[in-house]
Amino acid sequence: MGSEMCIRDSRPSQLASDLHSALMLGNPKGAQAVIEAIADHDEPLADELRRLVKNYEFDEIIDAIEAAGLSSA
Repeated sequence: MGSEMCIRDSRPSQLASDLHSALMLGNPKGAQAVIEAIADHDEPLADELRRLVKNYEFDEIIDAIEAAGLSSA
């Protein structure tokens, strides 16, 4: 994913923080709920996030959120 996911520039920071929290808890259903809210802002990003969550590639999303400084921690 790397540079493909630029959360800071186009997503509300609260959604990124909520997604980070859900993924840190290992909660794919919670993550999916946040992704549905992200879809209201950016459907292509939401599609990529859905794919990653479906494949349990949580670390890739978590790393991108943390690199953008948008984690809940």
